[in-house]
Amino acid sequence: MEKTWNTFWETGRIDDYLEICREKESDREQEVRQNGQNLVMTGMVLNAMPIGDYDKRITLLTRERGKITAFARGARKPNSQFLAATNPFSFGEFELFEGRSTYTVAKVSIQNYFRELAADFNAAYYGFYFLEFADYYCQENNDETEMLKLLYQTLRALESPAFSNRLVRCIYELRTLTINGEAPNVFGCTKCGKKEALHWFSGKTARMLCDHCVNELRRKPENMARCRPIRKCRNPQSIPCSIL
Repeated sequence: MEKTWNTFWETGRIDDYLEICREKESDREQEVRQNGQNLVMTGMVLNAMPIGDYDKRITLLTRERGKITAFARGARKPNSQFLAATNPFSFGEFELFEGRSTYTVAKVSIQNYFRELAADFNAAYYGFYFLEFADYYCQENNDETEMLKLLYQTLRALESPAFSNRLVRCIYELRTLTINGEAPNVFGCTKCGKKEALHWFSGKTARMLCDHCVNELRRKPENMARCRPIRKCRNPQSIPCSIL
């Protein structure tokens, strides 16, 4: 366990952190059975909304139960322990009291606040866009482990000067569509299966086509109405193609 913790703090990889969570799974289940009420979940705050004078309603993307809504009592008070922990981007462990229809935050242990995003205006805007994107796609009581990992890694990429924000956005959107089974097949011709000469994309069927199949379709002009050529990348080591 200690070795895994050291690996996480050195690398910052969410895979290492989730491995820690899996190692603690049996202890958590035993603790939940003893308490009978509180649940400990690993997740990230997607958004927060003020409720009343001092409370907050937050949306969490959790590994255990997907997207859930929880109330943080007194989170807006200046001396509250939940003041920073319930802000968007906060990632860590949330101990929740499960009521009949809602969750209430009882205790929080934050591993990453992503404070660096606050110093970069453009990166912060991209980050909030990614949170809204995840909020739209994720559902309650669904396995959202892959989306949580993708969101965490994407926010870390935003903090790194090695990647442009536009590139991070393109990768995040494509990966999100892929995880949810909505991404078009861009790695092979959907008509013949070839993986070479993929220079055409059909907007009508959302599929890639090779030059050979396009030449066959050209015999009927109506088939080419919604086919557009793909612009080749200048750097073959980067993303293979960009769809116009």
